[in-house]
Amino acid sequence: MKKNFIIVFGSAVTKKYRYGRFLPSDIDVMSDMPISDVSKIVTEWGKKELHASLPIDLHKCTSQDDILVPILREEEHEEGKGYIILRGTPLVHTYICNRGFASVLRTYGDDPQVLLEKLKTPFLLSLLPETENYYDNGEGEDKYYSGLKAFRNAAAHVKDLDRVLSCLNCGKLLNILLHQDADNWMASPDITKTPLPYGYGWNRAVVVYVSSDKKQPVLCGCAGNEKNEDEAIQILFNL
Repeated sequence: MKKNFIIVFGSAVTKKYRYGRFLPSDIDVMSDMPISDVSKIVTEWGKKELHASLPIDLHKCTSQDDILVPILREEEHEEGKGYIILRGTPLVHTYICNRGFASVLRTYGDDPQVLLEKLKTPFLLSLLPETENYYDNGEGEDKYYSGLKAFRNAAAHVKDLDRVLSCLNCGKLLNILLHQDADNWMASPDITKTPLPYGYGWNRAVVVYVSSDKKQPVLCGCAGNEKNEDEAIQILFNL
């Protein structure tokens, strides 16, 4: 008989929320169970651990073998674990989104001032469309960096999003990406007539550098091949 599993991860298991005065906007869950069954168990856990009843963001899984769980920043998780298993014995692997823009956006989105302070150091956003897959990840998400799917989900929970975007080096670009994918999202010589290797060896998508430092280039290629926001928009959207 198949054993069902439930994994809680994300901001709900960070020290900031579990031992502080802040509440996450929801509880991220991975499970192969129906949402009705998951809700009962996770809601009870939330009441006990967070002293609150919060919405559940269910990431549906079809197998409990080799579950890949993103954790926001290693130092902010209890014992550096980054997840809690509420049911079952799934085989879990983790990767740290310590440079993922969507992760920092979701973690500090309730406090724009703190968020902008954190973003003085650039964080990365993959332009992998939600409908595309990597060779080693069939979920329409970037295995290594925050992707557009994660960015759009996180942005929905940010307090004063317009103000935050206006303070970033690529606010106009991000505002566009909230609603549409880039035309030239693949990191290949086809982006222009000359090679622009903005992606990485394991990553076919262009990676954007997001920062509250307006001088930070938005695209950073090899040999000093850097682009500002206006140049990036022209390249990415065939303008």
